[in-house]
Amino acid sequence: YLVALTQGTLSDPRSSPGDNNKGRQLAARLGLVPATGLVLGASYARGPYLDRAVAAVLEPGKKLEDFYQKVIGADAEYSIRRFKVMGEAAIIWWEVPTIAEDLKTDGFYLEGNYTLRSRLRAALRYSGLRFSQIDDGVGSQETWDYDVDRWEAGLSYPLYEGVLGKLAWQHTRLDQPGASGLKVLTLQITSSF
Repeated sequence: YLVALTQGTLSDPRSSPGDNNKGRQLAARLGLVPATGLVLGASYARGPYLDRAVAAVLEPGKKLEDFYQKVIGADAEYSIRRFKVMGEAAIIWWEVPTIAEDLKTDGFYLEGNYTLRSRLRAALRYSGLRFSQIDDGVGSQETWDYDVDRWEAGLSYPLYEGVLGKLAWQHTRLDQPGASGLKVLTLQITSSF
């Protein structure tokens, strides 16, 4: 398990000019291995998320630290021999200064991969985002962003120590009127050191 209480943002301090608010975040994850090859997890995070740049437009008496982002998540992984399946789901809420209700997003993914004898790995992944509805100001409910679905399929092969070659196909569908799906085929070489 992991529990952390931090000051400021959760971003990498090397890539950030510094703390963007004076709030504290709490992040925790609990993992359980009930059987060989099976890992279950649950996570929670809560903390202020607004940047100092919006402080000037807040209502009098309100502070950046009064508005929180909250995340509750669950994950699972099961592996047996050369096959592994994993998935995760999370619900995220944002308290927004200009909207009476919280914004909410549900996110998830499910992935399976199989390693062949030649060390070639095949993977298939489905993921999505679902956005809550909010009052549009004239008495009806509208989603605050468009839902997204994505399918990905790929092959990967270790070329050298720490170098991986990948071929991947991705199809993304945005639930926006008139939007067509985006299809992408990529060839990648990644290196770790």
